[in-house]
Amino acid sequence: MAAKRQDHLLRYEVTSHTRREVTHIVELDKFDGNGACTCEHFTYRLEPLLKAGAKPQGESLRCHHITEARERLLNDLINRVRLNERKEKSNEPSHLDG
Repeated sequence: MAAKRQDHLLRYEVTSHTRREVTHIVELDKFDGNGACTCEHFTYRLEPLLKAGAKPQGESLRCHHITEARERLLNDLINRVRLNERKEKSNEPSHLDG
C-alpha cells in the first residue's frame, strides 16, 4: 500500500491493500484532524460514529488508509525539516571566518 500526495498537502491517494486496482482518497484535515477516507470501512463504520459525536482516541476511528497517509505525511515533514536544517548549517559562518 502506498500513499501519494494529491493536489493539497493534506490530501492523499492510497492504494487498497487487498484490491490493487482500487485507490481511496484520504483527507487528513477532516474531523478535527482524525482524517476521512473514501473506503467502505471508513464510510460505513467509522464516519457515522464521528458524525454522531464520537471522540477519536488514537487510531480507534481511523482506517488503515488514514494511518498510511499520516505516516507518509510525517515522513515527508521529517525529510523537509532535515533538509532545512542542513541548508541552515551550510549557511552558518564558520568559527574560523574572521
